[in-house]
Amino acid sequence: MAGRVKRLVEFQTVGGAWGWMSLRYHVSSPFEVVAHFAAPVATGNSGALWRFARDLLRDGLYLPAGEGDVRVWPTSRGTVVELRGVEGTTRLRAPSLALAEFVHATGQLVPFGTESQAFEVDWDTAVRSLQRHQP
Repeated sequence: MAGRVKRLVEFQTVGGAWGWMSLRYHVSSPFEVVAHFAAPVATGNSGALWRFARDLLRDGLYLPAGEGDVRVWPTSRGTVVELRGVEGTTRLRAPSLALAEFVHATGQLVPFGTESQAFEVDWDTAVRSLQRHQP
């Protein structure tokens, strides 16, 4: 589908369990990657949804990146993605090539550094809308 990239990537947790994450990117949110994790990382049947910066994933392929809830770094056996949430921290390792291919495909849609040009905001309409909703 035009304006979107979606990839299914296999990963392994630190404990050795295998799972899948669905990575999604859409030009309407050009700074963001959405990752949906199925068990064993997620609790319950619906899985876990994480949103983080596309730059974080790109940078983490080559050097440690991230300071908050999501951290990414390369290893000789793949790329580690660490997720820190209320219920704890999970580390998983995914094939670097699969992640790099995903990141490359997003860059084909919206080149890095041009994200702010990828969407248009009608500021006059946005301000009027906000003013209408003030008490």
